[in-house]
Parts: sequence; structure tokens; C-alpha cells
Amino acid sequence: MLSLVLLAGFGGLFYAQSEVRHSVDRLGKLTINAERILTGDLRSTTAVRLAASLQSDRYILNYQDFQDAKYDLLSAISTQQKSGKLKQAFLAMEEIQSEIEDAEAEAISLIDEEKWEEALELVTEPAFRRQKGIYRANLSSALREMILDGEQQAEQARRLSQAAQYGVLATLVLLALIGWLYSRNMQTALDRQRELAVHLEDANKNLDQRVKDRTAELDESRTLFKSVLDNMPAVVFLKDRDGVYQLINSRYEEIYDVTLDEVVGKKLEDFVPESEIQSLADIDSRVFETGDVVESEHVREYKGEILTLASVMFPIIGANGEVTAYGGVELDITERKKAEESLTVKEAQLRAAMDNMTDGIYVLDSDQNYSLYNQRYLDLVKLPEGAVSLGASVEHAVRAHAMRGDYRDMDELSDSFIEARLQGLATNEAVETELQIDETSTAISIRKAPMTSGGAVVVLSDISERKRAEQALMDARDAAEEATKAKASFLATMSHEIRTPMGGVIGMVDILGETEMDDDQQQMLRTVKDSAHALLTIINDILDFSKIEAGKLDLEEIPVSLREVVEGVGEAMAVNARNKQISLSVFVDPDLPPFVISDQVRLRQILYNLGGNAVKFTERGKVLIRADQIGGVENGRVGVRLQVIDEGIGIPEKARATLFQAFSQVDESTTRRFGGTGLGLSICQRLTELMGGMIDVESVEGKGSAFSVSLSLPVADQAIVDEEEDLAGLNILLAIGDADLASLLPRYLTCNNARVEVIDSLEGITQAVAAAKYDQAFDVVVMGSEWPLDDKIDLVKRLKAETEFEGVRFLIACRGRSKRKRLEFPEAIYVDADPLQRTSFVRSVAIAAGRASPEVEYNADTDTKKTAKYVPTVEEAEAAGQLILLAEDNLTNQDVIRRQLGLLGYAVEIANDGVEALMLQKSKSYAILLTDCHMPNIDGFKLTRLIREAELDANDRMPIIAITASVMKEDVDACFEADMDDYLSKPLDMEKLKERLVKWMPQSTDATIDAVDPSPTTDSPEDDAVVSADVSDVGPAPVDPAALKSVFGDDEETFREILSEFVGPATANVDEIMAAFHDKAAPQVGGAAHKLKSSSRSVGANILADLCAELEAAGKSGDWEIIDNRITLLPKILQDVTDYIDNINNP
Repeated sequence: MLSLVLLAGFGGLFYAQSEVRHSVDRLGKLTINAERILTGDLRSTTAVRLAASLQSDRYILNYQDFQDAKYDLLSAISTQQKSGKLKQAFLAMEEIQSEIEDAEAEAISLIDEEKWEEALELVTEPAFRRQKGIYRANLSSALREMILDGEQQAEQARRLSQAAQYGVLATLVLLALIGWLYSRNMQTALDRQRELAVHLEDANKNLDQRVKDRTAELDESRTLFKSVLDNMPAVVFLKDRDGVYQLINSRYEEIYDVTLDEVVGKKLEDFVPESEIQSLADIDSRVFETGDVVESEHVREYKGEILTLASVMFPIIGANGEVTAYGGVELDITERKKAEESLTVKEAQLRAAMDNMTDGIYVLDSDQNYSLYNQRYLDLVKLPEGAVSLGASVEHAVRAHAMRGDYRDMDELSDSFIEARLQGLATNEAVETELQIDETSTAISIRKAPMTSGGAVVVLSDISERKRAEQALMDARDAAEEATKAKASFLATMSHEIRTPMGGVIGMVDILGETEMDDDQQQMLRTVKDSAHALLTIINDILDFSKIEAGKLDLEEIPVSLREVVEGVGEAMAVNARNKQISLSVFVDPDLPPFVISDQVRLRQILYNLGGNAVKFTERGKVLIRADQIGGVENGRVGVRLQVIDEGIGIPEKARATLFQAFSQVDESTTRRFGGTGLGLSICQRLTELMGGMIDVESVEGKGSAFSVSLSLPVADQAIVDEEEDLAGLNILLAIGDADLASLLPRYLTCNNARVEVIDSLEGITQAVAAAKYDQAFDVVVMGSEWPLDDKIDLVKRLKAETEFEGVRFLIACRGRSKRKRLEFPEAIYVDADPLQRTSFVRSVAIAAGRASPEVEYNADTDTKKTAKYVPTVEEAEAAGQLILLAEDNLTNQDVIRRQLGLLGYAVEIANDGVEALMLQKSKSYAILLTDCHMPNIDGFKLTRLIREAELDANDRMPIIAITASVMKEDVDACFEADMDDYLSKPLDMEKLKERLVKWMPQSTDATIDAVDPSPTTDSPEDDAVVSADVSDVGPAPVDPAALKSVFGDDEETFREILSEFVGPATANVDEIMAAFHDKAAPQVGGAAHKLKSSSRSVGANILADLCAELEAAGKSGDWEIIDNRITLLPKILQDVTDYIDNINNP
């Protein structure tokens, strides 16, 4: 055990000696490391980051040596327990490190803000260096003390070693224990040191990575910055304080024809010609001296072209507020300079042009300020000085004009008026106004046009001369209008004065025509009548022309049937055409709407003028009047073309230019040969233009002409449209020799669902019928009017004898009055083709096929010729409620009208003026008043108003019909404004007079008025024979014989047959209507009434037909009020028709 103790003691002694030696070695190393620290600079994170940013090794501090020394000192402290100064030195190092780290943190903030110089100054400032000095002093003192203590410890160790050789066992044990404890403490210190080393190594690695990342970011930023600079279109460079180039981009190299190496690190004088150095150096000096941005321009030759460069030099200010460097940017503005020079030239040209213009011009910017104006503008407006100037608001000029009263539309000066004027200048729309400068009597036109960039261009023109010319023109127009009005008034007055005696002539001619005359007398009478009507036509043309010129011709807008207009004109011209042996035809497109909105009178006038010319200028051949639809119905309107085509003399080409001029004729020979005023075509053109259409002509001299009137007319909503017969299932053979009619007439039939085959000769009928016998046999064969009637009748006789024609019906179209031949052969149905009308043609085909009884449209014409009428006495007429009062101051007119009324079977009393008429009206009961409009004392207008005032208390109203020689619309309107019921124009037409009287005359209340005339007249020639009931025509007859006459001529036997056959079915129809009435079945009432209406119309029972039409419409609409009121009349009216027919059959 002792030996173990001794061994341990010697071991501990040996260990202690080793540790002493090791401590001495460690102190030596510590001393060396400390000296390295004292002689070097401190290494820190700040230094590392500064080095990374500035890329300079001279700022890197020996931080690792400082850490190694600090750890060595810590180890020494752990082995030198009594070294207080070593601990003080270590604590000092810790304090210094803390201060350094604070400085580092601040330096890092400055580095992040790229304040490199300030960060560098912070880690090198005197205070920082003083801390290093304090550390150096403290460390030197500690080291000296540590070295001294080390030598003392070594001496003590040697003594211990000698004492140990002679010591006791306890000392050895104690030393062993001390050695064991010491070694344990040393092991703990070493473990701590190793941990610190690992921690420091990790921190160093993190720091290195941060440096690498930051370096990569800086490299990427530097590359991007370089790319941006090199791709800029401008020259970019950077110089230091000494003027040495630090940076240029590729555009600099290109413009100045240098390379990067030739410029960077050099000054201007190293590569720029001496001639350019001084100006550039002056700019550099200005930037350095003033610290301002300097802009300049200079030129440089580049690839043979002179470039203009715009340069901007700017200073770079350091932390101390001084210019440390400067940069520059230069942009090639050569094209801009050229554009500026061109603009300068154009502005000079514009200025020169503006200064030499006769118009004033000014330009406003978007803020309504003057940006440009010429001297002419100032000369025109003559505004006070200062009202107009560049950059000034136009409001000053507007106010000056307003205050001076230049604006004619200004009632009073106000801010709202000024604002409105300015607003007009500010709009994006073109505006035109006028000024009137009173001082100079100058009228100025102002036209403003907006600019797309904002603002406006305003042009002022002196229109004084134009205004004076316009005023003179207006004065001349007013004078012309006054003259036109005077002319129109004169013509109207003359028309009235001429119409008055003409009325007497024509009236007496009509009356004379009712007397017995031989053929020569009749021919003379026709000549007088034709001449009188020709003169009346001339008067009407002159009056119409004057009204058109005066703008007094107003058009009516009423529903018009184009079919009725065209066919009516054709019928009116038929006599003249027949007398000249001209084939007159009419055609109305079935596709046309039944009614359009137009002026029926003027449409008829246009067609009558054109058709009259066609007949007049055609010696032989044909005339066609047609109406066609152009296109479809769009927006409620339809295109209509009216044509008159003739085979006359044609119009020379040179005459067409003046054809529609007033009083124009083709040539003098035409006027001498055919007569006329030359107003007809002019009136047609004016009327067409008033209707919004156009008229043109195509003509070939010697071959004929075609006049066309094109119109766009509104389609009318007409509730009641006459229905044509349905020909569905009928096969019709149409033999037509006229090529035009061969293409037109089939459309009348096919639109009513018939199948039609057309041939062009009579000879082809046999072959066509035979060919169709076993396929689709013909039901009706129609023969045109081109061939003689005898030939057609002979052919029908021959064909009827053949078995192939069994069941085939024949319809013969014929012209002229060939009724005797028709009566000789009743085996065919005849239709008048003079001209052929659509409704008559379709109806005749239906009759021939057995699908309808004879029926034609109602014709108001009633036959009075050569038939004596019983004229009741005044007392009888008054008692019957049918006495007429005539107010007329002209004796001739009195006589004519009295005779006309007598022929119509009416009694009349005559008043010479309005006063006398008013007295008579108060003394007796009159059915109708016929009154002239212009009479002495009291005219017709005042007479009417007085009568109407008196009627207010009597609760009664007498029909008043105006008789006027004036046909001007304002005069007609005046009649209705005066509360008249109707009007007739002089001279009175017999049929129109009768039509008006039938319309307004109340039903007779005295049966004696309807007595049969006991004195029949002598028979007329057979061709003109008329079936006539021998009863008075005071009221409408139950049956109108004219309806049958128009289809069958004057065959009384045929009339009796047809009328007799009518009674039975008509009675059955009335029974059917009454049965439906009692069953309260309104639709059945309407259906049965429709059937009776159709057959009644066909035999001329027009009163019965009209009543049936009312019942039909009421039945369709379910209007029981009308049915209840009107159906009670049905049996009585049928009885009147039956009695009338009995009188004919049993004379």
C-alpha cells in the first residue's frame, strides 16, 4: 500500500513537472500569438463584408489570430490560478470584442445602404484604434506578469522535486491527490475549448457562404446592369473627378468609333480631336463647379452622315456633399431635328398662306385658348385691342362680340349666353353660325371644325356680298311669289268666269242630246260637246299649272284602288280609241295591294294626260295602260309603276330634253296637226314629283313611246275588299293574238287558281281541245277581241257541232257595239274588251263555267237618255220631302240646272241670291240646298252658316251641296269649313249631279211620286236599246238596268229571263237570312247575306245588295245592333225588287 502511495506520489510529481514544462511552452506560444495580434489588425465580420463589397484585400483583418490568442489566454488562466492580471486581460478582450461587434453591426447597416466609405471609416476610426491600444497595453502587462509567475512556479517546482526526494509519505499522497484534481480540471477546460472551436468553425463556414452568395448576387447585378447599358439607344458614360472614363456602353463605342479599352481609364484628350476637346471640357467644368445638370447639343460625323446629339451631363455627389464623379447620356436627335426643321418650314408656309387668305382663321387648343390666328381674322372682327392674343382665352373675344351686339340670336347679354357660345366651340361637332358687325355692316360666316387632338379650327368668311345677293334674291322671290299669286288669282277668277258660260254650253248640249234629232244634228251636237270639253280641259290644265307653280296644289291622302283608277281611265278613253280604231287595253298587276294611300284624282289625271296623248298621237295600232308592282311590300310601302305604251309617231331624240317643259311641243307641225297647249306632260311631271316619284320616257321615232311613272306608296288598310271568283280546278284555253295580252291576261286567271293554256290563233283551238280531251279537258275556251266577231261566232257554231267539244263553254271578247250579233247567237258568253277589265273578265269566265250568275260591279250610271221622267209639282215634291232649293245668281246656270234636275225627275225652286234663298228656306221644307258659292248680298258660305245656326234649335239638318266654278283646293276646303256636306264643280255633269242627289236625297214619303210615266218615248235604235222601268227616278230604282246592259247589251228578252230567274233564289236567300236571324246565328246571317249580295248586284238590285253588304259585315263581326236595326228592311226591299220585275215582265 505504501508502495502504491509512493508510486502515486512520484507519478503526481512527475506529472506536475511535465505540466510545468507544458505551461512554460504554452506561455511561449501565447506570447508569440499575442505579439502577432499586437503587430497586426483585427479581423472582423465588418472587414470581411467590406472586403467582399469593395473587393480589396487590404481591409481584411486577422480576426482568426485574435480568437486563437483569446483561447490561449483562457487556457493559461485555467492553469495559472493566481494570475489576476491574466483574468483582467481576458475580460478586457471580451469587452473589446463586444465593442467591435457593436461597430460591426453598425457597419453592416451602412454596407446594406451601400455607404461603403462610412462603413470603412467606422472600423478604422480613432476610437476603435484606441480600444486596440488599451487591449495591447493590458495584454502586455498580463503577459509579463504571466511570464514572471511562470519562472517562480518553475523554481518552486524544482524545490518540491528536491523535497520530495526526502519527504514523508503524506506529502506524496497529498501531491498525488493534487495531481489527480489538477488533471481533472484540465480535462474540463480542454473539453470547453474543443466545444468553442467547433462553434467557431461553424460560424466561419456560415460567414463564408454568406460572402459567396452576396458575391454571386453582385455579379448578376453587374451583368444585368451591363446588358441594360449596352442595349440602350443612347450613349452612356461615367467619369471620375479627374475626368478619367470609368464606364461606357456599346452605343458610345459605335457612335465615337472606339473600343472599351481605348476609352476606360483615359481622358478626352487621349482619343478626341483637339477641335472638340475644349467645348466638351467646358461642359465637364460646369458640372464639377456648379453641381448642376447641363444639357447641350453637338454634331458628329458618323458613317458619312452628320448626327445631332443631345447631351445631358449630371454630377454624382458623395457623402461629403462634393462631386466625386459625373456621368453623361447622349441621344441621337438627327431625325427629330430634321422634323423640326421641316415643321418650321411648314409653319412658315402655313403662316404665309394664312396671312394671304381672304378668310380669317384662328385655332384653339383644348383649353379654348388661342394657339394661332391670322391678320385677316383681326381685320374682320375688329375687336378691341387685347381681346385676341396668343395664349389668351377665346372667352374674351366672345364677350366682346356679345357686348357689341354682334350675335343676332342674343336677346340679352348674360353669362348663360356666353357659356352656350363657348360650349358650341368646345363640342366635337362641326358648327356654323353668323356674325353681323354693325360698325362695318359686315356679315361673317363662322365655321368651326373640331380637331382630333382637342381644340378646334375656326374659319370666318365675309359673306356680306352673298347676304346682299340673298336679300335681293329673296326680294325677287317675294315679288315673283306675289306675281304668281296674282297670276293664280287671275287664272282662278278667269277660270270661274269662263266656266260659267261653258257650264251653260255643256249643260244645254246635254239637255239637247235628250231630244229627238237626225243623224246630222247628232253629229253637230257631238262636235259642239267635244269642243266644249276640249276647251274645258285647256282651262283645267292652265289652272292646275298655275296652282302647281304657286305651290297651292295640295295632294289628298286617301285609300285608292289602282285597279279602279287604271280601268276607269281606260273606260273614259275607250270612245276616242274606238273612233280611231285603236286597240286600247288595260292591265293591273294582281299582286298589287287592293288599296294604296294616294290622291286618286291626280293619279287619274296623270294617266288620262298620258293616255290621251297616246291615243292622240297613234294613227293605228294599239295603246296599253298598265300598273305593275315593283318589288315587295317593305315598311308598309309598295313600289308602283304606271305605264302608257303606244305604237304612235314616237318622239325625236332631240325633243326629249324639253319634253316636260311647260308649253313645250315636239315641233310646230305637231301643234298644228294635233293641237294642245303643251302643259299636259309638264303637269304630269310636277304631279309625279309632288307624290315623291319620277317620270321618264322611252321612245323610238316612228314606232311609239312608253311613258313610265314610278311611285312608292303606303299600303292602305282597307277592311272591305271585293272578292273575285275562285276558278280553282278550271282548265282554260286562251286564244289571244296580241302578244302583250297573251302574257298578261293569263295572270288574271292563274291568280284565281285556274290552269291556263295560251295559243295565238283561232285555228289552233280544235287541235288544242282534241289534245287535252283525254288528259285535262278544257272547261272554257276564251277568244280574244283581235279577230272579227263573225269569225268567232262561226267557229263556235262549227265546234259545238263536234262531239269533242261537248261540255266546253265559250267566252268571246268583243269590241264596239255589236249587241245585235250577240243576240243572234246566245250560245256563248260575251265580255266587253273595250277595254277588257279584270273583274269583268274573271267574272265572265266564272259565268261561262257555270260557277256564277251574271254579275258586275255596281255602276252608278243610270240611263236617262231619251226617257221622259215624271217631274212632280213643287207641292208634290215638298209633300214627299224631295223638293230642291237652288241658290244661283246666273240666269244661264239657273236654266241649265233646272232642266238637268227635271230630266232626273226632281222639282226645284230657284233663289237669285243668298238673301232670297234664306227667305225661301224659312218658308218651306226643302230636302236639299244646291248653292253657288259666290253670289251678291249673301254668298253660299254665309248662307250655309246662317242655316246651320237656325238648325241648332230645330234639331234638324238639311244637306247642302256647293256648286262652284272654282276647283282650287282651298275653295273646296272652304266649303267643308262652312259646314257644307258636298260639292259639285261647274259645269255640272248629269251623272255626278244624279249621284250626289241619290246620295243625299231622303226617301220619298209620298207613294204618288213613284207613279209610272204614262207617256213612253219613241224607241231608240236597236244598238242603243235600253231596258227601262217606267217609273220615276226621284229615288233610286229597286233595279238598275245599266248593270245588265253593260254585260248583255239591250236585249230586253234576256233581261226579263235573268230577272225572273233571280226572284226565286233571292226569296230563298231572304228566308235563309231570316231563319239565321231567329236562331241568333250571326255568322250564318253574314254568309247568307253574302250570297244574296252577289246575285243582287249582278241584276242591278243595288239597294238590296247594299243592305246585304251591311248585314254581311255585321254578321262577321257579330254586331247584333246593326242586324236588329237593318234586317227588318229586308223583306220590304225584296218586295220592291219583285214588284219592279213584275212591272217589266207584265208591262
